[in-house]
Amino acid sequence: MNQALILLAPPFAHHGRLKDWICQTYGFQPLDVGLNIRAEVDDQTELGRQLQDFLQNGEVIPERFVKEVLWHSLENLSSNRVLFLNFPRMVEQQRFLEEILGYFSFKSPRYLYCGLPEPELAAEAMAHQGHEHQPDPLVAERVLEAIQRYEDRFSPLLGHLEKLPGFHRIDGQRAWDLVETDVTDWLDSWIGIPQN
Repeated sequence: MNQALILLAPPFAHHGRLKDWICQTYGFQPLDVGLNIRAEVDDQTELGRQLQDFLQNGEVIPERFVKEVLWHSLENLSSNRVLFLNFPRMVEQQRFLEEILGYFSFKSPRYLYCGLPEPELAAEAMAHQGHEHQPDPLVAERVLEAIQRYEDRFSPLLGHLEKLPGFHRIDGQRAWDLVETDVTDWLDSWIGIPQN
């Protein structure tokens, strides 16, 4: 059975470590839409040449091109399990992602949100890294701004996803072992215990 997992997580919420761990433990193949778009441009494919102007001008890539990149990426998938990191970003993208996944026999994707319920604490913790005695207020400010930009961008999507039966929220501010246990319990209930 084909299985799709969408991992959504703001900066500083274990997202890179969580993605790597899920892929290694459960056999998911990561699919990064942004990297695949850049690869199309770097490879100067026909699609990449069309995308290049949007990237150079800092413009939003039209939906039809994102769909084409998704389609091409899923055609070349080498696993029956795929993990998307921070995609989709909008409700419209979530809808067309599910439509495309359905064509490739990925039914009922699951959505895992690793949130930061208290972003100020995450910013403060990052500000202390590398500064034994005095936290760096500039670091804290930048971290908080990055988290807020993420939350602003993703909040409409998260409001929509929370209503779906395949949605699960975890607290990304907890220690890694607690995050790992929560995700393990959730994934095991969906796909079963991994075969090592």
